[in-house]
Amino acid sequence: MNVDWYSIGQIVAMLAAMVITVFWARHYGISKLKALLITVVSDVLTFAGILLLTWIESGFKSFGAQNIVRVYAFLVPIVLLEAKVFRVDFIRCLEFQSIAMPLCYGLGHFACLTRMCCFGFHYVEGSAGYAVAHALTGTDQLPMQIFESVSALLLYVIIVIAAAKTHYKPKGYLFAFFQIGFGFTRFFWEFLRDNDKLIVFGPMKGAVDAMGHQARWGISNLAIWAVATFFAGVLLAIGLAIYHKKQRIPDRTVCVR
Repeated sequence: MNVDWYSIGQIVAMLAAMVITVFWARHYGISKLKALLITVVSDVLTFAGILLLTWIESGFKSFGAQNIVRVYAFLVPIVLLEAKVFRVDFIRCLEFQSIAMPLCYGLGHFACLTRMCCFGFHYVEGSAGYAVAHALTGTDQLPMQIFESVSALLLYVIIVIAAAKTHYKPKGYLFAFFQIGFGFTRFFWEFLRDNDKLIVFGPMKGAVDAMGHQARWGISNLAIWAVATFFAGVLLAIGLAIYHKKQRIPDRTVCVR
């Protein structure tokens, strides 16, 4: 009997994230039931988004090559929908989700190790990349899953600390920080992953791909989605800044009888 440790790992990660985020919900005046429902609906909508986007990318032929990075550029509309459905203030919901999402991603991505997928290039013995890879994994490949998980969990820790220091007063900026931080880090990690590059810059010295061919620096499909996520966060931050500035302007309208 083959055990699907990948699915088990993802489920455990989601359950752990649910438990922790339900605890944090009290800081934002969200009931435990609503927090749980929001987290579940978020998982369902993001997975549906993954299937939809991969289906479109394949020319409406398959749902393969699934990756949540594609959906992260569209998180704000998803949170807006959740806020409307569960009658939670949108900015409050944004701030709550800024804690939930990096935690779930960071924990869940460790499960990728069970399938040995998403590794980096194979580094040639004697190269600097090989020395680092061999020290970490005992192989000639860098563990990109761990790098991606650690960077996401680091974002989670920063957001939790920032939320505590601002006494959990929701402004929405922490969600923008999550999108910007995730987009930036994922864009960087994509350079080191052994996947197809849409834009090639040149050969990567001391590295080969899975077929033994010369590895090439370049921008992959998911790197472009990471850039989209980054700019989605920038636009959100700008929109929030404009909104909060207007909220601070006193109403000087003169009432004429």
